[in-house]
Amino acid sequence: MEIEGVQVKGTFDVQKFFDTLAMILSQKYGVTITVKVSKKEDERLEQEKQVV
Repeated sequence: MEIEGVQVKGTFDVQKFFDTLAMILSQKYGVTITVKVSKKEDERLEQEKQVV
């Protein structure tokens, strides 16, 4: 995942980031928000090629 102007050193837990954002927005607006992060199809295919 690339976000313009953001640089991450080390690892970045994307699921945890969006879970936290969902929790903040859920509390602010009094609703339940859930998030599921998944990889793009192209990235999945590339990883599968590397494994084989």
